[in-house]
Amino acid sequence: MSSFKVPSVRSNRFVSLSLPLVVALACLTPAASFAATSTPSTLLPATNPACVKVTTELKNADKVYVALQYGVIATAKAYLAKNTLVNLLAYNNSIIKVLEAANKEYTFGSSNPRCVAASTIATYNSYLKKNLATISSIQTSNINGQPVGAPKSWLTYIPAGLLK
Repeated sequence: MSSFKVPSVRSNRFVSLSLPLVVALACLTPAASFAATSTPSTLLPATNPACVKVTTELKNADKVYVALQYGVIATAKAYLAKNTLVNLLAYNNSIIKVLEAANKEYTFGSSNPRCVAASTIATYNSYLKKNLATISSIQTSNINGQPVGAPKSWLTYIPAGLLK
């Protein structure tokens, strides 16, 4: 089984992915819990109302991202309590929802070059591609009836925002 780290959303956090050599299934496991750190280079100074609005929208999208992490925890608990295909699919799909929320945030940030640094936009675009590939792998896991990552590890995960 080969393992590697993939950057998670807009922070310096990494989410571990493991790809078995025989079956191409991405295994997503939560990164160690931590307090989110501020990233001053992510957003340009909010000197005009348009950038204040962009910053507000990104913060709101980040709140959705955090809320969806709690959904992964809840579905992981349900899956572990009753190991059924329905619970497995709910668990896997909850991770997809988190990645889709991150992608929505990336897309919004990338579409506002006057308020987000060019280097950050390039990073967002890179993460978008990686998240789309991970979503595809999770969908393959659904087809194969395999859980993504280690559901038990989500029980100790503390959701954290990416912007502070």
